[in-house]
Amino acid sequence: MNKALLIVILLFCLFNISASEQSGKDGWTLKKKEDRYQIYQKKTPGSDFKDAKTIALITGSIDESFKVVTDPANFTALFNPHVERSAVLKKKEKCNEIYILINPPLFSRRETTVEVCYSDLSETSFKLNWKNSDTNNSAKSEYVRMNTFSGTCSFSRTEANDELKVECITSLDLGGSIPIFTINDINSRAVVQFIWKIYHEILNQRKNKGGQK
Repeated sequence: MNKALLIVILLFCLFNISASEQSGKDGWTLKKKEDRYQIYQKKTPGSDFKDAKTIALITGSIDESFKVVTDPANFTALFNPHVERSAVLKKKEKCNEIYILINPPLFSRRETTVEVCYSDLSETSFKLNWKNSDTNNSAKSEYVRMNTFSGTCSFSRTEANDELKVECITSLDLGGSIPIFTINDINSRAVVQFIWKIYHEILNQRKNKGGQK
């Protein structure tokens, strides 16, 4: 056998062994691995739903990312077309209660009210977490209520210049009669889209700032 081909095969085997060992940590299974991000899934305790975790590297600073994710007035524009409407119902020192109406592809509109909070803010990192709020979530509505919408994201500066490591874990149940495997797929895709929206907003704000006279 060609030596070069043998080396490639050995490296491929070693990579797969390494990936398998990594996917077993804390019950997370590696579902997708790209150059700048990885997606994991883990079964939600007591149900057939799966939590999703994404670890990604994006351009940006702690200050820039913090301003983006703590500006609820910008949520509708930032996360369109999936977020159709958002509104701040209550403001607290480190938390906001936000009404969210989403318009997922192929499904009817869904709504929920979530409490979004941040913590551990420093020059090198901060955390963002959100969970369903009782406010307005039990009222009658023309839209389908989301059963579960919770998660957490940590933002930390890496040793590389102008780079952030973003690690997000989310649990999402859109409610209604949607197959579980479909919800699990949407859940894993939603985390990646959330992170990339933040990344693109940081770049847009830099571009707009640079264009100002």
